Amino acid sequence: MQTSNPNAMRACESHAESNIQAAVQNVMEFEIDTAYHGDKAENLMIIGFEFTSRMLEAMMAVGDISLLEDQFQWARERLCHEGVLPEHILHLFDVYRQAAKQHLPASVYAEVEPYLDWMLNRQQEITQIKFPGREL
Repeated sequence: MQTSNPNAMRACESHAESNIQAAVQNVMEFEIDTAYHGDKAENLMIIGFEFTSRMLEAMMAVGDISLLEDQFQWARERLCHEGVLPEHILHLFDVYRQAAKQHLPASVYAEVEPYLDWMLNRQQEITQIKFPGREL
């Protein structure tokens, strides 16, 4: 992938907060997403989606997803230590993608979508490795 154009990068950054708020709001509606973490759930979701936004922006700026594979791996391992299963991470990435699609202008989302697809596809691979034979 190549680096995104500066206008798309600025638009993505300017919409990050609304994407995060929408994603958190959507997640908080699902008891399965909040039950494990209780009162800390909303704050943890905000932190997670902020990290996702920064990682997305970095991938777009660099244009080389492979450079961020270590960061992606670290986040997955860290979340597992927090009791977040790979399947749940996959679900959260999908919620984030839906929020981005709703809040970004279509031209900006078109530039963001390949990176979000990579994140979802990579997490799907991890989930299938950890839980072979299970379809999500």
